[in-house]
Amino acid sequence: MITKIEKLDSKVNIPIYGSVDSAGFDLQIMNIKTIYKGNLEVDKEIQEKTIRNAMENGHFFLRPFERVAVGCGFKMELPEGYQMEVRSRSGVSLKRGLTIVNSPGTIDNDYRGEIGLLIINTTPFLAKIEIGERLAQGVIMPYFQTEFKEGK
Repeated sequence: MITKIEKLDSKVNIPIYGSVDSAGFDLQIMNIKTIYKGNLEVDKEIQEKTIRNAMENGHFFLRPFERVAVGCGFKMELPEGYQMEVRSRSGVSLKRGLTIVNSPGTIDNDYRGEIGLLIINTTPFLAKIEIGERLAQGVIMPYFQTEFKEGK
């Protein structure tokens, strides 16, 4: 099976599996899209400053209980009948308290935009996140659709 990808950033590494028996491949953080705290988007001025600093310094900070949408720097075309699940890397979740908000997240077969992650800092501490860091993994799996029929 072949999955085509298109790099949107020259610094992106093509995803690879850690070993012959790995189910998932690592996903890198390459840019910041949006930051949320509670049920509100963080002030645009603060977001712009965070994004600018991240691109200049190669890292950004995620405050306690903040969520961030980040881009992985590539698009992909999944084979027909397959979807990608985005999952937390267990070591990152355990050691740093950073996890995928909607884990597992689903990337549908027909999605053609940049692959992204929704990350949350579940700790009461500031979390430093490096651009290029591998915080999640993708698993490509077959999916099945059903026909729904109303009944008792």
